[in-house]
Amino acid sequence: MPNYTMTLTDVEDKVMSYKAEVIQDWMSNVFKQQIDITKEKIINLNTAHCNKNNIQIAKGEDAQINQAFDLGVVMSALDKKKALIKSMEEQNKLSEKEW
Repeated sequence: MPNYTMTLTDVEDKVMSYKAEVIQDWMSNVFKQQIDITKEKIINLNTAHCNKNNIQIAKGEDAQINQAFDLGVVMSALDKKKALIKSMEEQNKLSEKEW
């Protein structure tokens, strides 16, 4: 299971103390909230894709998220960036041929 750590400067810590009583709890809650929002989006995208393509939807949230990645319904942000760069490079090659 991945573990993420964040280091703050003394000033950043002071700034966050204005925002939250327990900074670690606040950071964990923000991170978990983003996970919940993104999880719901992935499940909705997977459900729509499966319904549209007559694919049986996996049982359980974890399985549906894995299914969405396996079917290519969604991909990691890094993979999206790589695909965008590759697409831009291919378009650039096409443009160069036109000249």
